[in-house]
Amino acid sequence: MAKRFKKARLAAAAETQQQGRQHHHDADDYMSAAFTVPQPLSSLKARSALKPHPQEQQRTLSRKEVDALATDRRIEGLDTPIEATNPGFKLLMKLGWKRDAGLGKRGAGITAPIAAAVKQNRSGLGHESKAEARRAAAKAAAAEREQRARAQELAARKEFRSSMSGQFAARRLAADLTQAQRLVEQMDVATGVSGRTPLWPPEPEVEVEADDDGADQDDLSFAAAAQARGGAATSAAAATAAAAAAAAAGEESGGGGGDDADGGMMSEELRAEWAALSMAEQLACCLQYLRSTHLYCLYCGTRYDSAGDMDEHCPGVAKDDHDAEEL
Repeated sequence: MAKRFKKARLAAAAETQQQGRQHHHDADDYMSAAFTVPQPLSSLKARSALKPHPQEQQRTLSRKEVDALATDRRIEGLDTPIEATNPGFKLLMKLGWKRDAGLGKRGAGITAPIAAAVKQNRSGLGHESKAEARRAAAKAAAAEREQRARAQELAARKEFRSSMSGQFAARRLAADLTQAQRLVEQMDVATGVSGRTPLWPPEPEVEVEADDDGADQDDLSFAAAAQARGGAATSAAAATAAAAAAAAAGEESGGGGGDDADGGMMSEELRAEWAALSMAEQLACCLQYLRSTHLYCLYCGTRYDSAGDMDEHCPGVAKDDHDAEEL
């Protein structure tokens, strides 16, 4: 019996080999369009092929991301107009409504749907609006404080510049006055005027001595007298002082004597009038005296031949006139 089964197996093997040879001769060549039947994968390969790539795996979204995605989709849906195929839209069209037209008989109503406000937190009704109002008020107060601080800084800078400019102008004015008084004295002495006038530099300080009757003589310096009697004065006082100085200079040049015994001292009234003038008015008097008496301009630094020559070549009396001429 074993031999019989062995013969049967051998016969089956021979038949299988014969079929294989026949299939080999009848198979499509590599140039044919026949597809090779894929072999089934093993269990491990099948699981590996079906498993998605790590980069393609969907990441679990957080609650915040889910809310943001839902909000974006809701806004997109609300912004999308109703299509003409919508049954509700067709019903509205039959009732007389038109797209982009306002509600009401006259069409003066709203044209867009009422926006839906969805709460994203658990705060009560009205709490968010109050919090927003507080934030807006705090922001406005901060902006106001910043603007006020900026305005104060600008005002402080402007005041500092004005103060520095005023100090510079005062120093310049004092220097011009001193120079003008020295020029007046030099030119007066050169022309024969020996008596002191208010337009000359202040007298040096001298000690106070008692006279025979026991009364004190006030021989304070011109600067001290100006400080004691300083104050605002009018242009009329300036003209009076200049005229008195010119008259005194004329009298001295003509050989007349003064009120004092030595002929070189000014009267107390003339001193008071000159001391009452401001520094700018004193400088104006000196400049005008130099121009009218000696034909000299302080800022040109030139002594002219005649009044016509001065009017033709000199831009003006003040320093600003010469600065404008240079520009």
